[in-house]
Amino acid sequence: MKKIVLAILSLLVLFAGYVFYKNNFKTHLSFESFGLAKKITPAPELGRPLKINVVLEENVEKLLVEKIHEVESNLKSNDKSIDDWLALGIYRKMAGDYEGAREIWEYASFISPGNITSFNNLGELYAYYLKNNKKAEENYKQAVKNGPASIYIYRNFHFFYKDVLKNNTKAKAVLEQGIAANPGEASLDLQNLLKNY
Repeated sequence: MKKIVLAILSLLVLFAGYVFYKNNFKTHLSFESFGLAKKITPAPELGRPLKINVVLEENVEKLLVEKIHEVESNLKSNDKSIDDWLALGIYRKMAGDYEGAREIWEYASFISPGNITSFNNLGELYAYYLKNNKKAEENYKQAVKNGPASIYIYRNFHFFYKDVLKNNTKAKAVLEQGIAANPGEASLDLQNLLKNY
């Protein structure tokens, strides 16, 4: 009899613990409550209305719209295609939808954090179109980190420092960094730019 009472009491305690947990913790526990950040970047909306904000010839505009629809169709069947996200960002930028391009390339950077292109594209977009130099520099730095053998990134980063920030010291340092990471003929372009200082 004593064993039955203990078993029933144990079951009641377990049940009470379950009810207490369900009512008090399940809705309050989160990654943030443990000091952990859980950042989920949702995919950009496909099929969002396109407003062309630049002057284009009619046939170019028509082709651009077709390309956007084609790439969006591809993404509906494979939303992890980094190449399609990068292309969609380019087409949005060509249409003058800089915020749309930013959102797309930020997402591409999220799903493929080791890629070079989205970070380089964001660097250019922030520097020359959205006028956010801090974000431009962050993205160029990440592009260099991801692709130290990609000469064009050093070139672009150099021109950002030289033309946008008017900082020849940093511009020269980026060229030197690219040359050091790519000795020999691979960096001839950077070596020629460095001769201007």
